[in-house]
Amino acid sequence: KSRMSRIRTEIKTFSSLVGEKNIEAATKQFSLVTQLVDKAAKTNLVHKNWAARNKSKLAAHLNTIQVSG
Repeated sequence: KSRMSRIRTEIKTFSSLVGEKNIEAATKQFSLVTQLVDKAAKTNLVHKNWAARNKSKLAAHLNTIQVSG
């Protein structure tokens, strides 16, 4: 339960960094979030498709600020 809470919190932090258009910090946060999501999928805390979907969605958000930069 606490691991899912941490994942959700880190995703919210990532989203706020993207909203602020802070590319450098958002990139670091994206790396952290993907690590947490991958580990959660590996240990069956979340379904592997959920992990893939969320990583893809977050990568798309990151790409929007990198392109518009």
